[in-house]
Parts: sequence; C-alpha cells; structure tokens
Amino acid sequence: MNLLKQKQLALKKKNRLGRKRKGENNDDDIDKKDNEHDKFCDDNARRKVKRLIFSHLLKYINKQIKIKYNGKIGNGIFRKELLTLKQGQIAKANIILYNKLLLKKSLFDIFSEKISGKIINYPEDHNKYIIKELINEKDKEKRIYFQNLFSLTFLDCLEYLKGDKYFEQLNGLELFSEFNEIKQEYKKKCNDGEEYLKLLKYYLKEYEKLVNKKNSRKSSRKKKNSIIIENNDII
Repeated sequence: MNLLKQKQLALKKKNRLGRKRKGENNDDDIDKKDNEHDKFCDDNARRKVKRLIFSHLLKYINKQIKIKYNGKIGNGIFRKELLTLKQGQIAKANIILYNKLLLKKSLFDIFSEKISGKIINYPEDHNKYIIKELINEKDKEKRIYFQNLFSLTFLDCLEYLKGDKYFEQLNGLELFSEFNEIKQEYKKKCNDGEEYLKLLKYYLKEYEKLVNKKNSRKSSRKKKNSIIIENNDII
C-alpha cells in the first residue's frame, strides 16, 4: 500500500471516529444546554441544594474527626480526613432514578466512592479506607459515634437540616452560613440574592417530594448503558 493510500484510509478512520453518533452530546452541546437554563430552573436548583448538602457533610465529618481525635489525625495517606469525591458519578440508571436511590443511601456508601482524579498523592479508595478505620476504631466511644454517623442516610441528613428530625451525630450541621454567602454573592452580581436564597430554602424543604415526584425515563434500548450523572465534582 502506497503512502497516499495510507493517508486516505487514516483520514477516513479519523472522520468516522470524530463523527457524533445519534443521541451523543459533546461539550459544546452541554454548554449550550446550560446556557438555556439559569440558576432558577428546577434541575439547577435541585442540583445546587444537593451539592450544598454534600459539601457541608464533608466539612462536618472532617471537623468531627478532628474533634474526636483532638486534632491528632495523622499525615499523608494515613491522614484521617475525607477528600473530594471523583468527578462524575457513574450509574446504570438515569439521573432521576439515581436521585431517588440517593435518598436512602448511607453516608458510608456515599463517601466511600473513589476520590477525585485531581488528587494524585492519595489512593483512589482513600475515603473508604479512612471510614473503615473510623468505624472499627478500638476506642469504643469513637467507634460507636462513627458507626452511628455513617449509618445515617442522605434523607436523614436532609430531614435534620430541615428541622424535621434530630440526630445527635449531626449536632452542629447547618447551611445558614452558606445560604447567607450565596445571598450576598448574588446581590452583588445581579441583585437577586434574596429571591435565589428563598428558592434554595424552598428546594431544601421540598427536596424529597420534588425528587420522588419525578418520573424515571424508560430507555427504548434493550441494552443498559452507563451514563454520567454529574459533570462536576460531587463535592
């Protein structure tokens, strides 16, 4: 085969690979869709509330670890501290079903996911190792506390934040400071901080109902395909 023929075949192959398949979205399509929505849209509001809860749970858990161990939490890969979760949660279900299942998911399962690929100096299962170490702690008081904490579900945390239920293991967890920061941020940007804060509080209060109200889409394909649930770090 001569050089010209090889280049022609290579070009055809490249074009086939680069051609977007039916139903496939590229980054430009995603950005375009995002631009068609604003922060007040239903999906964006629910996503924002979910991320706020995850973010504060991570901070709260790490704070409790420091308190229980009097600040002596080790160093390097042995440091007793949970890290940001991996970019993109992958599940064999659509986003609506994922959010419904998330309500009943325990903190153990949520935070045992692989850590972000941006964190290169720690093993990807760092969080899982740390959590197992905490719930199997030799000290009885610490062991019981962390076993109870990580057995709580996302819904338990949501109900605690709403004030519907009380869990001693979550004493001190709150979102008010974050809400106030958001309010001030959007007041400066577009003078709608009060309105946006009101929306987030509503979605926090009604989150479970709004999620369960959604109908999962049935795939027309027989094969079950994995889809990316989030495009950004979950926490």
